[in-house]
Amino acid sequence: MHLRHLFFITSTFLFFACGESETPTNAEKKNAEVAGTCTDPSINITIDDVQSTMTAHLLNTRNECSVDGDVFTFTGEKRERDLVFDYQFVGDTLILAARGEGYQEIVLVGGKNGNLSARWKVLPGYRFINGSIVKEEVSSDTPNDYYDISESCLFIKDNSLSNWDYTESRLTAWIYDNLFSRYKFIHSSNAYGDELFTRGGDLVASVKEEYGITVLEKTRTSETITAFGQTVSIRYDNIQSDTRYYIFRSYDATVEANGNSCNYTYLYMSEVPEEACKAEYKDYIEVKDNKAVRVNRDNTESFAQCLLGLLE
Repeated sequence: MHLRHLFFITSTFLFFACGESETPTNAEKKNAEVAGTCTDPSINITIDDVQSTMTAHLLNTRNECSVDGDVFTFTGEKRERDLVFDYQFVGDTLILAARGEGYQEIVLVGGKNGNLSARWKVLPGYRFINGSIVKEEVSSDTPNDYYDISESCLFIKDNSLSNWDYTESRLTAWIYDNLFSRYKFIHSSNAYGDELFTRGGDLVASVKEEYGITVLEKTRTSETITAFGQTVSIRYDNIQSDTRYYIFRSYDATVEANGNSCNYTYLYMSEVPEEACKAEYKDYIEVKDNKAVRVNRDNTESFAQCLLGLLE
């Protein structure tokens, strides 16, 4: 099991968040440490230099949203637990290993030998095996997380979405296909939601070639393209990812051409938190045995239909 997923899998407690507008500032992270207590999004830790351990003091949250017609009632329960990490230094490289079966050590760089208090960068694709740091195969989607460790606080910054070009996602290739398939009488796209918002790799390049697409302007979150005499703008907004207490994903897409636009909204929550346990979310909440189990808003089908007619 990869240690990056350890916190979420064991207790769904810790803040792994990213987004274009939600990343905490340095001041916010500094202010997280007040009188030995860490405030969200950091967590409290205890470092034992003698035993070479770092203990994370975790908070488990269990939510329940009951549904009776249009009446939504929320109850929540919080429990504390500790998770112990053994640490060691190999030169200026830090090795963290969670106690328990099935976990892989995590290799970090950026600090100094003998001092945990620093910003440490995870080295994706590296493991610590039999006393040696070993490089393994790593996918292009592997994130470069940062661990900010102080005397009593731990903050983890997850770059799983924030460090790549969104216009190179599978969703972009899917948008191309829905826009321009009418010109070649082909249509091969069939996917939904979170599955689309992953790195597209060679798929984006091949679809561009298939439809003769030229990129006129481009940023990480938007682009203007032209093909078949049509000019189209694509923009991504509200890109958020948070697995602090449950899986949360959201993003919006806007495609504009000829003075018209198509809009897409994706929102997924693996649990229903207090802020979503409301009648206004009822069209997106899945209910089982009078319990709201998840939120899933995904207008992929209507978005696709809009794209198919946008260039007519």
